[in-house]
Amino acid sequence: MTCKYAVVVLIACLATVNPALGNETTARQRAMTAADRQQWDEARIQLDIWLRERPDDAEALFLLARILSWQGKYDQSAATYEALLHKYPDNADYLLGLAQVRFWQNLPRQAIPLLNQAIKIAPQYQAIWELLIRNLYAANERELAEKTQREATALFPHANWQQFSPPPVIEKPALLPMQSTHSNFETGGSYENLDRNFASWNSAYIGGFRSFGQRSNIYGRASQVQRFDMQDVAIMAGLTRPLTERWTLGLEADYNPAHHFLPQWALQGSAHYKMDYGFGALFNFRHAGYSLLDTDTGSIGLERYWGDFRIAYTLYISQLQSAPEPTFSHLGQIAYFYGDRNQIGIAIGGGQQVMLLGPGRLINANVESYAVHGQHWVTPKWALVYDIGLNVQGTAYSRYGATFGVRYAF
Repeated sequence: MTCKYAVVVLIACLATVNPALGNETTARQRAMTAADRQQWDEARIQLDIWLRERPDDAEALFLLARILSWQGKYDQSAATYEALLHKYPDNADYLLGLAQVRFWQNLPRQAIPLLNQAIKIAPQYQAIWELLIRNLYAANERELAEKTQREATALFPHANWQQFSPPPVIEKPALLPMQSTHSNFETGGSYENLDRNFASWNSAYIGGFRSFGQRSNIYGRASQVQRFDMQDVAIMAGLTRPLTERWTLGLEADYNPAHHFLPQWALQGSAHYKMDYGFGALFNFRHAGYSLLDTDTGSIGLERYWGDFRIAYTLYISQLQSAPEPTFSHLGQIAYFYGDRNQIGIAIGGGQQVMLLGPGRLINANVESYAVHGQHWVTPKWALVYDIGLNVQGTAYSRYGATFGVRYAF
């Protein structure tokens, strides 16, 4: 028996004893081919076959982490990247990959230190600089982002660094009623006590939010509302879409089948214009149809983000159908954002508004409002949301109470 023939026989015997040894290379190649074709499920199946025998193959795990992120399975992808970085803490590709996942999760402040570490390891890696600038802008660190942008321009003078100005914007509650990493479900309720012998108000609700990319979102809510010893069921749905890099448009509709005291229907359109240096302008118009009267409310607002703060002013103009002239009211807000997705803020309002006095009874009245609102993520998946406030409805009544909810992100 020749040496060459003996080697062939040995390989054949090993493959017979453990068939997986003969298929390992094929499984890895199949995974790479499927990934090139964006056949993510097939790629994961082949990687599972490969990693079953070689669980420490870093390149296969790196491919798996990327596939999971492309599928939107951010938690699983992050866990895979973290396992790789535990063994290879100085790998710039792994740091960049995990930072990209954190950016997609809307967690820029977790991505920034990863990218700073990656730049120390691989300062000539242009993609790291690009993602760092995006995350700095997203975290409202404009001055540091502009400084980093100048450093990147000196290193890579032929790259188009102007594409990052004006910066990407993380949507704040000014346009979106709910925030999450990608999608969420929320349930909660409210209770408000009224003076002047009015019965208390209360409500319960369920809602959801889904993001389809930056500034493209749909959301909805169903509520059961108890007021004036009567009950209404309200259904609301809305969406936001980018029109241009600076303009975002929104549309929202309400329907209330019983409409004892809520409007039978309402339609609202909104627009947000992103300006430089953290400024933004907001425009809104809402028409509500009640059983006896209709109301129109328009608003114009200006907001400013700097660091971890947002300050905003909004002017409301309301027109009750039977009223001879419109009413004007004002709302001031300030919010502090801490961590990556947490916030707490206060709002103070005053002026004249259309006020609900009872079923079918709408009047123009002087109003005052004071509120504290917030959102706190207890875990990456679970958050508490709240709104505690006092409303003085002219001389008719005052009400105070709170809304509490639980939000689950997925």
